[in-house]
Amino acid sequence: MRRPPHRTRPPVAKVGDEYQSRSEVSIFWGTRYVFDKFGADDLKGLSNLFGTDLKYDIGKGIDLGFSGSLRQNPKGSSFSWSGGPTVGIAAMK
Repeated sequence: MRRPPHRTRPPVAKVGDEYQSRSEVSIFWGTRYVFDKFGADDLKGLSNLFGTDLKYDIGKGIDLGFSGSLRQNPKGSSFSWSGGPTVGIAAMK
């Protein structure tokens, strides 16, 4: 008995597929141990850096996004942060 040829259905796009394929999310963490002295100040301890980078393609070679980071000084005594919008332009392929 002969079987009919195998048929495949075309893929169905889900809501949000295009958004996910045009987006990029990065998360990073870095740490270091410091053992320096500056005059009377002793900077011994761990320092951490946490951050994220979010991007979305708006067209060929152009993306918009946001980047931010948080730095913890040794012994957790103080924090500094930075953040803001980003624009990426690809000059060549």
